Amino acid sequence: MRPEHTYPPKQEEYDVNVFRGAAYFTVVIPGRGKWENIPTFSEALQRVGESRRAMIYAVTASGRATMLVRKRWDEFLQMSKG
Repeated sequence: MRPEHTYPPKQEEYDVNVFRGAAYFTVVIPGRGKWENIPTFSEALQRVGESRRAMIYAVTASGRATMLVRKRWDEFLQMSKG
């Protein structure tokens, strides 16, 4: 039997789903600029460099996007390699 309601996934699940389906990544560093269409997460990390204010967004081909939480970047890097 199907549930009466379907609830949206938790934010952590949504982030993983968008990350796995990402067509590209966008890096935003306030005061320094924005770089779009970065093909891999590891390249996005290289763009970040030492900036503590940088944000990385995963973007799917359909335009769904999510900002990837910095404390999970190591986890996303491992996912991108495996």
